[in-house]
Amino acid sequence: MKEEKENLIDKIKRTNLFRGFKSIWNWIDVIWKDRQWDYSFFLLILIRKLELMKKHIYSDDCCAYVGMEIDYENICKALDLAKRLYNDDYCLMYEDFKQCYEEKEKDLEELFKIIRDNLTAWWD
Repeated sequence: MKEEKENLIDKIKRTNLFRGFKSIWNWIDVIWKDRQWDYSFFLLILIRKLELMKKHIYSDDCCAYVGMEIDYENICKALDLAKRLYNDDYCLMYEDFKQCYEEKEKDLEELFKIIRDNLTAWWD
């Protein structure tokens, strides 16, 4: 019994170690590029997190649940908005500076509304 318990503890430690290394691998390029002076770096972190969540939701590691499709759609919408904000092409799409600013603000509000309304539901 004691040996089985020790084997289980070793397995848990190895699994957590593997997940830790996998997380480092998934984030290393984002962390390496991160700086503290511009919102675009924050958006890069958010984009990576949303990409990983999008990939995870239909992976073998995630259990199917009621509302999964809605969560996936919301994550995808948030990801699209975050990418659009990061690319910051609003003034290329709109000649009028006021419209450019308004569209950017609209996307910013929509992104954080999606996050505010859904964040606690985005888990498996």
